[in-house]
Amino acid sequence: MKKRLKQDSKGDASSITYMAIRTIVCKANASPNVARILTTHLFELLDVKEESSIDFLDVLIDHLKRFGSSIGDKEVVALETYLRHVLSDGKGIVRKRGAIAFGYLLRYLNEAQWQAVVKFIVAGLDDARSDPSTVKILVFLTGILAKNDANRFRGCLNELFGRVHRCLREDLLEDVDESDEDLVEIRETGLVTMEAIAGLGYPVIEPLVDTLLSTVNNFISYDPNYNEPESEDENDDDNDDVEMGDEDEAEDDDEFDMSDDDADQFSDDEDQSWKLRRYAFKLCSAVVHAAPYNLAKIYDALLKSIIKRVSAEREDTVKLEAINALSVMIVAAADEGPYYTSKAVRARRSSDASMKTDSDPQSMLEENSRKLVKIVKGASTSSNVNILHGFIIEILQNLIVVLKGLQPDELNTVVNVLSSLSKSKPAILVDLLQAVSAVLKKHDLAALEPHLPSLVEIIILGIQDSYYKVSSQGLDVVLDLLSTGANEIPLLDRVESGIVAKATSNSYDLETRERAIKALSSLLGHASLPASNVESGVAVITELLSNEALRLAAVNAVELVAKNKPVSKEIPVWTGNVLQSLCGFLKQSSRPLRLSSLNAIYSIVSGEASPELKGCYSEVRLQCLKHGNDVLQSVTDNQILSIIFAILRVLTAMNLGGDNTDTAQFIVSVLNKTSGSIADTSLMELVEVLAQSIPANVGKQMVSEFESTKKGDNELFAQVVSCLLQQQPDFSSTFVAKYEQNLANNVDVKWSAMVLGNIGKKSTIDVELNVIVNQFSSEDEGIRTACAQALGDISSNHIETHLDKILQGLSSDNKATYLYLTAVREIILSENIKQLPQALEKIWTQLFTLNNADEGERAKVAECIGRLSILDPERFLPELRNYLSSPDWAVRVTALSSVKYTFGQSHDRYDEFLRPIILNFLELVEDEKLEIRQVALSTLISAIHNKPNLVVPHLPKLLPILNKETMIDESRIRHVQMGPFKQKFDDGLYLRKTAYETIYTLVTTLSPARLKSILNLEILLDRVISGLSDEHDIKVLSCVTLGRIAGVDFDLLISAPDGGISNIIGKFNGLLGVRVKENAIKQEFEKQSEVVRSVQRASHQIDDVIQAKVKEGDSSGLSDVELSEWNQYISGIAKTPN
Repeated sequence: MKKRLKQDSKGDASSITYMAIRTIVCKANASPNVARILTTHLFELLDVKEESSIDFLDVLIDHLKRFGSSIGDKEVVALETYLRHVLSDGKGIVRKRGAIAFGYLLRYLNEAQWQAVVKFIVAGLDDARSDPSTVKILVFLTGILAKNDANRFRGCLNELFGRVHRCLREDLLEDVDESDEDLVEIRETGLVTMEAIAGLGYPVIEPLVDTLLSTVNNFISYDPNYNEPESEDENDDDNDDVEMGDEDEAEDDDEFDMSDDDADQFSDDEDQSWKLRRYAFKLCSAVVHAAPYNLAKIYDALLKSIIKRVSAEREDTVKLEAINALSVMIVAAADEGPYYTSKAVRARRSSDASMKTDSDPQSMLEENSRKLVKIVKGASTSSNVNILHGFIIEILQNLIVVLKGLQPDELNTVVNVLSSLSKSKPAILVDLLQAVSAVLKKHDLAALEPHLPSLVEIIILGIQDSYYKVSSQGLDVVLDLLSTGANEIPLLDRVESGIVAKATSNSYDLETRERAIKALSSLLGHASLPASNVESGVAVITELLSNEALRLAAVNAVELVAKNKPVSKEIPVWTGNVLQSLCGFLKQSSRPLRLSSLNAIYSIVSGEASPELKGCYSEVRLQCLKHGNDVLQSVTDNQILSIIFAILRVLTAMNLGGDNTDTAQFIVSVLNKTSGSIADTSLMELVEVLAQSIPANVGKQMVSEFESTKKGDNELFAQVVSCLLQQQPDFSSTFVAKYEQNLANNVDVKWSAMVLGNIGKKSTIDVELNVIVNQFSSEDEGIRTACAQALGDISSNHIETHLDKILQGLSSDNKATYLYLTAVREIILSENIKQLPQALEKIWTQLFTLNNADEGERAKVAECIGRLSILDPERFLPELRNYLSSPDWAVRVTALSSVKYTFGQSHDRYDEFLRPIILNFLELVEDEKLEIRQVALSTLISAIHNKPNLVVPHLPKLLPILNKETMIDESRIRHVQMGPFKQKFDDGLYLRKTAYETIYTLVTTLSPARLKSILNLEILLDRVISGLSDEHDIKVLSCVTLGRIAGVDFDLLISAPDGGISNIIGKFNGLLGVRVKENAIKQEFEKQSEVVRSVQRASHQIDDVIQAKVKEGDSSGLSDVELSEWNQYISGIAKTPN
């Protein structure tokens, strides 16, 4: 072919030859050998080219896509030189194809070559002699750099951004020169490039936000052929609207490829300013996504301008981008968006105007909501483009959700728009129904009532639609309609008939029918539905119970109907039949069906009872007991048992007859079978009702039976016995005296302490404290712990008399300090302590006087302090912060640990006081003591899990410290001589492991968007890959973290200096290839098995990302050779033994 190209260097023959070469490149097997052969021959063609050819560049682009990873360093240099020559001396489309080829070459450039490309761009843009075509292609190339290698581009952002911005020549916007097509093209390319730069995300672009907003503001209103009217009261209809053609034509190889054919869609071929406005709106959307924390600034700069421009815009394709940008801005102002969740004081919308500021995005939206609604109304009638109407409805929906409702006149306009579009635009009915859902959810009943007829009409249209997506959405909106609480809903019979038709017809899919069944069950509970409709509706549900495919949905429907309507009283015959069917379903093997049947039974029996169903209820009780015993005979299912307890509680309270001994025996069986593993509230509620419904002699007998049949020292048995005793005052004092005597005589001490403690927690029994305290010297740890808890429980109802005695026991030289701390914790947990602020003060003061050398005591003190700070954060949190500067490291670590404890327990009021000072606690990651650093990192982990909104704003400051702690510090490694051998001890290992746990927590807890906005993922990835060569636990953490990073930023994973798919495969194969010696201990085999499982897990996570991208037609920078190598690796992973 080389010879043929020399002969046919010009004309169609050359193009045909290149087409043949391109076919070979595209179809050849993606193996390293084939790649090497093709690469060799391709580079020979570089020698025969006298001038750049678009055909050759097309071949080169395809080759880099498929075999780029196989080219060597010399070939990279040759290609870079050739492509720079193309960019310098090429013409027109050849230059553009050269820039696109450069984009595929970027990931194979080393740092020096990358910097050379940057200097090439800078020199060209700084050279006053550069012609407009050169400037345009260099700006275009800058955008490609930002998009294709964002991580390295961040390092040269300052060099390039200002030059790209200067090329826009915003100073000349007022000087209208329609003949300067070159400047228009440069501006167009510049705006696209700035959009790519904005895609770098926060915090990289934060310093550029002001410049970007100014650029957007200048270009969205750039319309030199439009004379803006002096009055803002513009007509809603625009007779000059031009029908929009196909907007999304296939782009050639890259989104930066801006075809001039787009201009053919518009009526004025001379005016290309529409392109600049369109790209300016796209840039606006990109800035909002990339800088959500600057939302107030964005709103202040752009909101009014965009609203004004949407009204004035003549071209539909531009209007689409404008409306999309507006929608993006509205969504960003939601309470759950990054802006409000990250503010130092979380924004709360209130009727109190003093809580709002001029720069608050939600306030600005509220001020402009009338204009937005007016725009929607005008756009809904001025265009026939369905996609435009879809965007309009999306704006309405987002506006309603963010503002949590509209003013009455605005709501009236919105409902009229929705109603009008539902009749004329059936293609957007799904969007309309979603907007109706937002209207119903975000407005109160008084505002909705005038509009219910129109809204219900739209819902009926949705339900009756034949397309399943539309009808499913309509059925879902029925639930929102019923949740409004309206007593009278118009057209309810038509709604019901539509739902019944969907539920009963075999022509619809199962998902649609299940939704219809759910909607029907909700509808049947509505008060305004006539009794005849209710009877016909429940008959449908009864019929569906016999349909095996829909049985579960029908059972769930029974539960919903029973929750909303007293079915036992109003339709007793149906209720009795349904209860029989539900009891029959308890014999089925399907757990979901049995679980749903029990829930339905509970909903029925917990409603208003009917005397004529008494016999049916008795049968239900027996069937539930039987099923409960069956569950105990197999695998214990605590969830099912919990529902059975609830059903038995309701039925026991009905006094159906009998002495309930079978229920008591069932409880004994549960307690012995589960060994205290189901400390369930519903069980205790059942015991309480059971105790109230039996005579004293039976209660006394049951207590004795429980005692005689208990297995070991079951805590749950103690709770049950104490509950019985509390409900039976006639004989409870006898048993209390007996248990107190047992403590004094060392008989059954643990059991007696547990029962007394549970009784003392809920009643005012008094026990001589010395009897309990004397057991603190017992050799049995279980007895000591039970007595300590009993001491606290009993004292919680006698705080004023007992607290001082307990605090006296808290002293550093007392071996029982930990036990007294346990008692103090139980007192703090009680409700009574909240009414005694002086008691809180006493406990707080005493806790900080302890010299807690013991780690267990420090943990218990930290828990107590944490609980106290939750009870009164305003009083205790500032003082706790002061302890962070204590010279005693034990005090510092206790203060830090106490805050860590609160993260999983605290409430909003606590968060308000913690938010301003949380950084003071987390800054202890730089403490001089390694132990405190480790606790600080653990605290950070807990904060990320439980309070991400509190800690995320401080992560940029903490992450450099975190990255440092992942590095091996040789100064913390010591060698100890042990006989003839030297043993290495790494004192920093646990701290380093905790640092890696923190990284893992970050990447698995925060959303990908938030991770990209606050983390330098390149540095983080470098540390994770380094962790693959660290100690065992860190290897495991690094593997699972790497899999998560692949889902967050796959491009970074394959382009980072230590990344690349081949390097990752090599690292993983190295871990998989480790062979444990045959004579090694068992733990070594277990460790290697854990590493193998972690590698497998990470590999499959990465593979999921790769396959998803391949399925979408995007290999995300991977060449076909790399894909082939990966597929070969992953096929072997599946066969790797665990």
